[in-house]
Amino acid sequence: MPHCVPGVRCFNTLYDGLLKANLLNRSGHELLGLLDNLADVDANWPVPIDDDCPNDEGAIAIAIALALLWPPGMWNASEAQEEFKAIDVDLTGAEPLRQTVDHVAVSGMRRRWAPAIRVLESSLLGDIFNYRGPVGAAIRYLRGYPVEDQEGQFDGLIPDLDARWGCDFREDGNSHAGILTNRLLQPFVVFHPDPGSDVKFAWDDVRPDEVVVMPFFPKKPVPVGSRRNYRLASGTGELLKNGIHFAFVPSGQRLILRVLDDCQAELQLAYRRGSNVAGRKLMFQSTDDVRLRFTGDDPSIFEAWNCTCGALDCDQKHRLSAWNPRTMNDGTTLASFLATAVKGPDRTMRMNVFIQGMYYALLCNGE
Repeated sequence: MPHCVPGVRCFNTLYDGLLKANLLNRSGHELLGLLDNLADVDANWPVPIDDDCPNDEGAIAIAIALALLWPPGMWNASEAQEEFKAIDVDLTGAEPLRQTVDHVAVSGMRRRWAPAIRVLESSLLGDIFNYRGPVGAAIRYLRGYPVEDQEGQFDGLIPDLDARWGCDFREDGNSHAGILTNRLLQPFVVFHPDPGSDVKFAWDDVRPDEVVVMPFFPKKPVPVGSRRNYRLASGTGELLKNGIHFAFVPSGQRLILRVLDDCQAELQLAYRRGSNVAGRKLMFQSTDDVRLRFTGDDPSIFEAWNCTCGALDCDQKHRLSAWNPRTMNDGTTLASFLATAVKGPDRTMRMNVFIQGMYYALLCNGE
């Protein structure tokens, strides 16, 4: 990465050049193409570079990408320069332009810049009807290709998926990509319960084999076969079953809820032990009263994670806040990160891989 920082004049020159070249205000697909082109070391720069700008490809790549992503009408060269400095700190060593540009894009996504969000949505969607992109690849695995001489039949994981869904399953890909976008960007919902209050893991009155979390999610039951992640981010608690103490819950403790068959469920005080998930499990059924009571004197912070995979490493695999060039593998790109998050950690689609991704969890949740 560069040891020099482009000046304000350089940023303004880049932005003005992009504006005059009509390269701003593009759709997500077009903007993604521009960024992909920018990441190609053999590509021509989209605008001329001012002679006063640092003669460093990495520095220019960041500066141009920042200018591409900054919302039109809100351009501020000084703020862009400060953001450049922060990104420059994250990108240590001699990273390729692909990672440089991807990191700029992710930084914009985290800040909810509209152009960066368009890049995220386009990266997730790809071309669904031609099975390209993370969502498209997952849909191909589920739906498959038409079976010869069998009209309306496909050879995917669920050959009659369209018939069961009631329409061409691909038509719902856009809405699914929107849900995945939200979960990647907003990893959890935060609650601030009062001292002495509690969370009740109760069985739903309408669907008695599903669990609702009261009082936070009374209208969002957890279906059979689904899991949820919770964390007591601050404060302390006590897990109770039928009014009897089961376990002390310290600050930072993860809780994984799993809803099983036959009106059975379990709540695990989870932590990692090697490659496995360890921790005590509280088994309960529909006749039990299970509560997490907040015991500290000060208000607690309780997190409910938006991704419904219920995996222990969800915070590292299924949220953009985990993007960190200093800890990721050298070959990791935004495209590969999103593909792994959506459809599982392997290029080859198999059931034991697919169930580790966000898309399986979304569908398993009935969305």
